[in-house]
Amino acid sequence: MTKPPPLIFENSHDGGSLPALQMLVTDIFTWEILYQISQFAIRVAFMKYSKIIVNPKKANSDAAKATLIELGPSYAVSFVHSLYVTARGVMHLYSLWAASNMDKIYIGPEGDYREAHLEVARTNILFVAYLFYDMIHILHQYPKLGGGDTMAHHMLFAFCSVINGTFGIMPFQFGWLIVGEMST
Repeated sequence: MTKPPPLIFENSHDGGSLPALQMLVTDIFTWEILYQISQFAIRVAFMKYSKIIVNPKKANSDAAKATLIELGPSYAVSFVHSLYVTARGVMHLYSLWAASNMDKIYIGPEGDYREAHLEVARTNILFVAYLFYDMIHILHQYPKLGGGDTMAHHMLFAFCSVINGTFGIMPFQFGWLIVGEMST
């Protein structure tokens, strides 16, 4: 009986599928924990500083407060995510800048850029985990956080990232893509 091929090739992640999938699940929960912490912090801030955060003299101050409490944690996590993965993307571009074209296109099982490639794979998992986390929140609060266009955008990028991680292709190009998260 032959062993089935790994879901994620050994070249793009040390240890193959299982460690990569464990990182994915851990990262999804990490983003959710950050969401819960942000939600708590926003509620505490409103209890202590509500008159500073939202002007009570404005006619829509109650609506503004409710919106910030409801949607603020998602925006806070998105902000942290964009800063973190953008910094990692810059790191990937720097570490692979002098690599051969082959090393920029393919994550091989060994070589001079193995550590840089594994860092790209790690960022990729972090990115996909964020997309899954965010899609759950978008669906839960639909359409307040985004509509069908946002879901399609997230699904397309998740699909591309899964291809990148599964087959270990285009680590340098992934660096350029992930730097674009700064626009988030």
